[in-house]
Amino acid sequence: MKSFKNILSQLLKAIIAVGLIWLIIKRTGFTFNEFVDIMRGINLWLYLLALPGVLIVLWLKSRRWHYLMKTEGIHYDTTNTYKSYLTSYSIGLLTPGRFGEIVRVYYIRDLSEGGLFKAFQTVIADRFFDLYFVLGGGLLSYALLLQTENITFLWISVMIVIFGLLILWVLLYCFRNKNQKHNFISFLYGSLYPITGIHSMKNWLLTVFAYMIYFLQSYLIAKALNFHIGFWEMAGVIIITSAVLLIPITWAGFGTRELSLVVLLAHWGISSESAMAFSLLQFVATFFIGGITGLVIWFSHPIPREALKKDYESIKQFLKFRKN
Repeated sequence: MKSFKNILSQLLKAIIAVGLIWLIIKRTGFTFNEFVDIMRGINLWLYLLALPGVLIVLWLKSRRWHYLMKTEGIHYDTTNTYKSYLTSYSIGLLTPGRFGEIVRVYYIRDLSEGGLFKAFQTVIADRFFDLYFVLGGGLLSYALLLQTENITFLWISVMIVIFGLLILWVLLYCFRNKNQKHNFISFLYGSLYPITGIHSMKNWLLTVFAYMIYFLQSYLIAKALNFHIGFWEMAGVIIITSAVLLIPITWAGFGTRELSLVVLLAHWGISSESAMAFSLLQFVATFFIGGITGLVIWFSHPIPREALKKDYESIKQFLKFRKN
């Protein structure tokens, strides 16, 4: 029954993705011949220059995770941290949900300073840096790029982004003495506390730097397609698209990515064919390059599937809300 539900869920996501692509083709006057012409006219050197971007981004994020583990007393060398991050990224693309994150947990849970849930806390904290940056950056970009006349909305967005972390820090401070009474509160506190306070500044700087590289990669792809759009405008488009991709309604963001890019890039007079070409090239430069690299590492250092499944089920059971 559970397997049937998973198959049905994946089938539904595929149908939604195809439906969104069909919507783009039907509503925008998309022509395949023009799409092919745009792909043929790409500046190959600029595109090749953009390709290593994802590997640099993942290296910076792996350094962030390394510092989070070090803070928790978990000693895991930087080379293996990077390999674990690449493998996790690859498996995350091929499996539903966030199963790829369990790969990282597996690599460090058996260390003497680790343990299953302590390892998982560092992974959750690492993901929260990205989540907050994407949601906050997406909100600000939406206000600055698409709501330029709405000054009130702009200021509200700025206040939310600036004070969001401060409010979270205050809430965590209020619960600091209660975290031993409830396992879930203890877990949540340990997962969120690392993203707040002065001690988190190094990891926030790494997060910003990683996304700047990601934006630069996207900008180079845009220039390779001869888009007339500035760096910061392109960064805004990318961060809004990244926020939309957090909605898990399709597999690997197919359909939602293309629809978001077509709608957003239209504000700069960029055709649906060009937007679709950009989406395809960006997918190859990020998901494909990063995914293939991680997959190579996975095959060279395979992890027993049963061990991963056991960890996955243990974490799922722990995070379930139960009525007492």
